Amino acid sequence: MKRFGLLTLPALLFGATIGIGATTQASATIYTYTGNADPSTGHYITGSVDLNCAGSCAAGQYVYNSGISSFSFTDNTSANVPVFTVSTSTPGVALYSWVEFVTLNNAAQVTDWFFFAEIAASVKGVLTTGPNWCGPGCAVDQVYNHSTTTVNLTNHPGTWQVAAVPEASTWAMMILGFAGVGYMTYRRREVAALAA
Repeated sequence: MKRFGLLTLPALLFGATIGIGATTQASATIYTYTGNADPSTGHYITGSVDLNCAGSCAAGQYVYNSGISSFSFTDNTSANVPVFTVSTSTPGVALYSWVEFVTLNNAAQVTDWFFFAEIAASVKGVLTTGPNWCGPGCAVDQVYNHSTTTVNLTNHPGTWQVAAVPEASTWAMMILGFAGVGYMTYRRREVAALAA
């Protein structure tokens, strides 16, 4: 039995090495947003935008339905509790005639943006714009929930970060690594059973 334990350790290390090595390769297509807290309510906006680009995204403007596949924004309390979320998949969401977009520079950093979505015509909604959308220094984060405005900030733009998302090849390598560990463990059990 002790020998079985010693034989399993190399198999587990091999599988972990393949799994860890595979997860370091990532495609950066999801950008996450964190807004600043409103000083009067403590509420703030978080969000994510899924860009249609493989690997590192090129500089330029990405527009919803062509360069952006989906987006989601959430109103959060000062205690980090989500109040509500509005996204492109929310039933009854309205985007109206505005063009939701994000602009990236040559370093694939977000330099400007505009996102507006509401549920049931002025019942709940989120608006966030970048610093250059309506002129230099103009940025808005606004959330309304029924007749209450929980976030109302001007010229205090939040920050964007790239979220690492594993590519399909990464998942394949990780699954193969775990399958290899399982197979090696199975074979070792079979050999140990025959030897006993």
